[in-house]
Amino acid sequence: MLERRLRLVKPGNPRVALRAAVVVLAGWLPLALLTWVEGTLGEFLGDFGAHARFLIAAPLFVFAESACFPRLAWILHHFTESGIVSPRDRGRFENCAASTMRILNSPLAEIGAVVCAYALVWGLTLLLHPSILPRWQMLQGSPGGWSLAGQWHVLVSLPLFVLLFLSWVWRQLLWGHLMFLVSRLPLQLIAAHPDGAGGLKFLNTALRGYWPLCFALAAAVAGGVANQLRHGTQLSDHWFVIPFVVALIIVLFTAPFAAFAPVLRRLKEDGTFQYGALGLALGRQFEAKWLKPGAGAGPDILASEDFSSATDLYQVVSNVHAVSYLPIEFAAVRELIIVALAPFIPVVLFVVSVNALLEGIAKILL
Repeated sequence: MLERRLRLVKPGNPRVALRAAVVVLAGWLPLALLTWVEGTLGEFLGDFGAHARFLIAAPLFVFAESACFPRLAWILHHFTESGIVSPRDRGRFENCAASTMRILNSPLAEIGAVVCAYALVWGLTLLLHPSILPRWQMLQGSPGGWSLAGQWHVLVSLPLFVLLFLSWVWRQLLWGHLMFLVSRLPLQLIAAHPDGAGGLKFLNTALRGYWPLCFALAAAVAGGVANQLRHGTQLSDHWFVIPFVVALIIVLFTAPFAAFAPVLRRLKEDGTFQYGALGLALGRQFEAKWLKPGAGAGPDILASEDFSSATDLYQVVSNVHAVSYLPIEFAAVRELIIVALAPFIPVVLFVVSVNALLEGIAKILL
């Protein structure tokens, strides 16, 4: 199969759980052990941001492969099996996918990702003053010195987390590149298709595969906000965080499908003229037969197929006018937003006591 040949789906068990466990063992467990040795375990256990990044988000970045890759593979498979990519263009389609996968799997890209991860971490260590860092990262009695746990955090844990995140950003960029290449092919789309996207609405199914990634990204940010609230800031000081996370997630996971916007725009414009002319011709025949002077409403009017035929055709024409420029539904985007908001619920509960929350709900309902 195409998706297996392109290594989107690997035969057998990809051992995702084992890789996720390795990420936790390398990124979180050494921090717990080193802080225990150095006597700062309590402070580390109270660092919500560290747990959110290394115990929740990082392994989810790995688990997300098993949720996302099969859906992307099904999408590629459906392009050819549905006939949207015609048999004569299948070779070009496979070349587009193969060239994208070569870029994804190139050693240069992997080396570049590692370099970028360490460069970002190095930049953060220069920008952030030691006084605002968690105490477990700093060597006690030595201003500006790193503890063993802090060194592991900077050299291993944080670069690993950033690398996993950048890997998904890179994959999304290449997925968008592949969608752009596919959109340039002579796709066999139907303007009157009932899905309102010329037959491309199946792309919408990819968004559910991004749920683990959405939760992971939001959890990492929510953990950082929880740390700030724990040290005395107000929830209102972070009002911009949630809109930023939601906007980032929407752009990151829906932007690749914007490649089909020009295709759908042309499809809608062409279909408007073509189906509009067909509807106009039928309408003239209908009016000439039933609305001409003296035609009247005979006893056979209810049995006539003219009315049902006209209704069916005009429904087809209305499908053309309803074509959207993005092959995704708002309901699927809304699900992404809900998943992204979920990690912030404990943060809000951390600030607002349960009793105060129940009293507020009671005032609204009563």
